[in-house]
Amino acid sequence: MAGSGVGPVFALARVGETVDARILADALEILATEHPLLRGKVVGDRLRVGEHGPELVVGGDLLTEITTSRPGVARALLSGLDVVLGVEHAFADGRFCVTMLYRLLDLYARLAAGCVVRPNPAAPLESPLDVRLSGRYHHFDDLPEPPPRVDRLPAGRTDATGYGVRTLVFGPAATTGLLTAARRTELSVHALLGGLLSAALCAELDAGPCVLLVTSSVDLRPRLARPVRSYDGLNCIGDIPAVLKGPADPVGFGWQLLPQLRSGLAREVPQRRFAMVFCGPGPLTAFPPASLAISNLGRLDSPGYLGITSIRFLTTAPGPTPLIFVTTVDGRLTIDVTYDRAHVCEARVVSWTTHVQRLLRTAREW
Repeated sequence: MAGSGVGPVFALARVGETVDARILADALEILATEHPLLRGKVVGDRLRVGEHGPELVVGGDLLTEITTSRPGVARALLSGLDVVLGVEHAFADGRFCVTMLYRLLDLYARLAAGCVVRPNPAAPLESPLDVRLSGRYHHFDDLPEPPPRVDRLPAGRTDATGYGVRTLVFGPAATTGLLTAARRTELSVHALLGGLLSAALCAELDAGPCVLLVTSSVDLRPRLARPVRSYDGLNCIGDIPAVLKGPADPVGFGWQLLPQLRSGLAREVPQRRFAMVFCGPGPLTAFPPASLAISNLGRLDSPGYLGITSIRFLTTAPGPTPLIFVTTVDGRLTIDVTYDRAHVCEARVVSWTTHVQRLLRTAREW
């Protein structure tokens, strides 16, 4: 993924009190001592670990920060009540980033309380995922084939640049309604939410029966022969592609998505797709850009300090695929959508996500 244009994965915590930037910088220094990856820098095509940060930016704008190139692998941002930690996606995933963010906030809380904090022993760098998967898979002829065509949101203005972010936050009532609808329809929450996002997109396209390619990110950490811990600095995300054909409602799309997810997990499709590219006999059969890419981190426990009210995730990638992060913290569902303004019409993203809001608030009635 290094050099592909995919930016860092950012984990963001909204805290309930003013954060002292000097204490946060001290906490970041301790964190980087415990996890050398955070001092990494890419030189050519190699990762070198040394005194390369991570840099703390104070008072910057989040949207500017996520699109700004910086030399180190990791960076931190303090913007108002948001504390943000980002690590290049080539070397980290959302699970690692939120684990590091929680540790950073824990260190900050202890330092702010006047405690003397000494770093835990530095953790060694983990072997890359391709090394772990090398030699484990020997045939790839039954992997999913790309669909004949894919419908996506239309492109926008040719002079548009940078990335946009849409954040949808749902309170306990709407979140409970989604959970209730998932139980009633016998769908997983991810399948129903994927169906909802896809149905809203299909309606937005207004092109009659649509063909959508929806990818679901899968956390490979617990699925490897030697499980990877949450604080091990690796990108352990694979994906399962699913082809959905409309017209369909959220439940109908959910029932198309669920069996493809189950089949993909049973056949270890995410691991094998990764191995095909990095360890196998040749490149993976090229898929067109997806209509949607969904990464659902599920229910996250909020730390019991600093009055954290939300945890969010963002990342950037060039192209026409909106990237969606889903989290639930303290009974509140948050959906973050990042999109490339050079490839996706911003007005249509706004219209689509507004439709998502309307659908989700009626989920209890399905």
